[in-house]
Amino acid sequence: MRTFLVLSVAMLVPTGAWAQEDTQELRLLKPAARQGFYVAGGLRNGALTISDENLGGLGFMTGFGFAARGGQMANDWIGFGLAINAGGGGNDVWGGGWGALSLELMLTPLPGEDFAIRGSVGVGGMGVARAKPEEETEKDPSGTAGALYTLGVSYDLFPWYEKDKYESGGFAFTGFLEGMLLPGDGLIAGGVMIGLEVTYWFGFNKNKLDIPPEAY
Repeated sequence: MRTFLVLSVAMLVPTGAWAQEDTQELRLLKPAARQGFYVAGGLRNGALTISDENLGGLGFMTGFGFAARGGQMANDWIGFGLAINAGGGGNDVWGGGWGALSLELMLTPLPGEDFAIRGSVGVGGMGVARAKPEEETEKDPSGTAGALYTLGVSYDLFPWYEKDKYESGGFAFTGFLEGMLLPGDGLIAGGVMIGLEVTYWFGFNKNKLDIPPEAY
């Protein structure tokens, strides 16, 4: 846990998206919507399955969840952040829920575009119980803790962003699709989630951007 916290702080320290190429020259960036620090939050739903070492598979479950995210684009193609997410699901026999604090990595394979690949690893916990308490047995699982892994893709839609005004940052609606895996002690959960988030990118000041003088 100590290592996780140290890495969390280190990854969120500003890495100088407008970092100097050398000690004398400042590298300016082209203005774009996905720049600077970001905060986001939204809902998700999907399907997951849980397997117990004693009872085997507990069946597919449909569920929902939410997430809150924040971080910074280090430059025009890589970003780091933290994510807090939680959710739950169930079927006719079982119900379960999870929560996690994760480190997030975000890659933009085409700099300047709004498509991203994002993944995370974090500390998570999961609990399960029968939908009908009277059917509980001594062999039933109750819960576990472990690492939560996610990997997926996202796209930011900026409905109010105007490129010809040389703006940086703004509001976005972020759609995403991601897979998740939580392997715990005696329980393993995996699933696919899809959802929508509202994201705000704080952007950079104009003096850190490569824009013509008349845009000031």
